[in-house]
Amino acid sequence: MPRGPAHAQSRRAAAAPSRCMPACGRHVGYARGPMERWRSRLRWVLAAGMVVIGALHFLVPAPFVSIVPSFLPAPLALVLVSGFFEVLGGVGLLVPRARRAASLGLVALYLSVFPANINMVLHPELGQGLPLWSLWARLPFQVLFIAWALWVGRGRGPGAAAAAPATASPSTSR
Repeated sequence: MPRGPAHAQSRRAAAAPSRCMPACGRHVGYARGPMERWRSRLRWVLAAGMVVIGALHFLVPAPFVSIVPSFLPAPLALVLVSGFFEVLGGVGLLVPRARRAASLGLVALYLSVFPANINMVLHPELGQGLPLWSLWARLPFQVLFIAWALWVGRGRGPGAAAAAPATASPSTSR
């Protein structure tokens, strides 16, 4: 019986479902069960939202600059940096090998912009006409965004197995 990496690879390929990219045309919609389909859909929603909001940081920075707390230096630079990382995180969620890192990066981003949300509650005039209750309601939504980013960052998909470190079994290592 043949041994070695080629044999182990063919044996794994026969036992596991195909992990080819959707671009191959055979496995469009690689998400396996209903939960994975929801995870994939919500990943796209979050990614699109992050890219749009991140782009707005560059296109219309004034509203974002106005909510940066006064104790932080260089508000425009902070807005541009956070916009860059919002776009990067959104795109990263769609790249299987970068998905987990993008997810954790978005969590760090949500935590780092939380002072701006608190600043809006403390200074409602910065909310640009939003009712005070909605400014307060934004605060717990940060927890939901963190949970959302973590959940969609866990999803399986093409490349997920390749991104995980391979472990050699005793029967295939020589």
